[in-house]
Amino acid sequence: MRFRYIAYTADKTILKGIESAADIGTARNIITSRGCKLLSLQTLPDFLPRMGKISFSLAKISPDTIILFSRQLALLIESGTPLVNAIELLRLQVTNRQFKAVLEAITGDIRRGDSLYKAVSRHEQVFSRMYIQTLKVGEKSGRLETILRQLADHIERDENNRRNLKQALSYPAIVTVIAIVVIGVLVTFVLPSFARTYNQLGVELPAMTKFLFSVGDWFGQYGRYAAVYLVFVIAIIIIYIRTPHGRFSLDSLLLKLPLLGRVIHLNELARCCRNIAMLYSSGFPMADTLEVVAGSSNNLVVEQELMRVHREVLNGKGLSVPMAESSVFLPMMAQMVAVGEMTAGLDTTLSATAVSFETESSARMRTLTGMIQPAITVILGLGIGFIAVALISAIYTLYGSLGA
Repeated sequence: MRFRYIAYTADKTILKGIESAADIGTARNIITSRGCKLLSLQTLPDFLPRMGKISFSLAKISPDTIILFSRQLALLIESGTPLVNAIELLRLQVTNRQFKAVLEAITGDIRRGDSLYKAVSRHEQVFSRMYIQTLKVGEKSGRLETILRQLADHIERDENNRRNLKQALSYPAIVTVIAIVVIGVLVTFVLPSFARTYNQLGVELPAMTKFLFSVGDWFGQYGRYAAVYLVFVIAIIIIYIRTPHGRFSLDSLLLKLPLLGRVIHLNELARCCRNIAMLYSSGFPMADTLEVVAGSSNNLVVEQELMRVHREVLNGKGLSVPMAESSVFLPMMAQMVAVGEMTAGLDTTLSATAVSFETESSARMRTLTGMIQPAITVILGLGIGFIAVALISAIYTLYGSLGA
């Protein structure tokens, strides 16, 4: 977004210009951090709103940017660089314009007396709630550089797990789409031309070929209507899953999928264990930890169960007992939490549980990928083979009738 501003400096010089920022609050912080007093700040109209949305999505701040910022800030703080100078130095090195504006606003807030936690909390669209709350603990405990490194490791591990899952499913998805397109082209365009030729010759075709041509005729007559209906159904489904009830139904279905559901479940629980372990080791109260972890969950089913456990913890039931009462949390997780509560090493046991879940998830994902790829190849081969056999048998029938 762009904002037109009028401001004046300490020597009463009037300044006019246009500032780009994510929102009006960020723009105000950027301008005032330069030592200027605002007189007017107006949002400029976007003449190309659609292009604006596209450029904003392209400029989205990636997790890698947050990881690099956290590691570098920890290194600078550890070397004795003042916090404001450290963030300002990192801002000069950042290439992402949106993140550069965010860092400039954070620097301005800190110079006005705000803590790093308060300055960062004004940018929840960039930093997650868990990141912000963990920074708060790090500032209070005086271990900010350690907390920043832990956050960077946590985000990096979480991002690697997400990328591995996407990479494992990308090949089967691409092959499936190509197979559908190839078979669709054959059935829609190739088969009708063969069917017209054989009908003109008046040859009695084999049952397999008749069935294939009938499928081609159906797609030729009703294919466009089927495509419109399919798009309509997909649009309805997308609208539905954007509602809270629809999102809950989708997340519940994902956890129950054969083979893949177990992988999704393990990844979500591993992420949950690491989040709780990190916040707990930082000195965050358990009740607040569960609330923050629930808010950062990617699955509404897990989120609701965490909030239920949160209420039970507030009632004094501990953590392991309410977890054991839910089927969402696997028995191993509840048992390890119980051991951690007894030995006062909850962060250690949860980290070990996360490693176990991630190891099992990776093994299952490799097995699933190894099963999907040959299955798709076989299905694609059977489909194309059926079409080839149907056409070849029709050719032999034609030769036989001509020979007779």
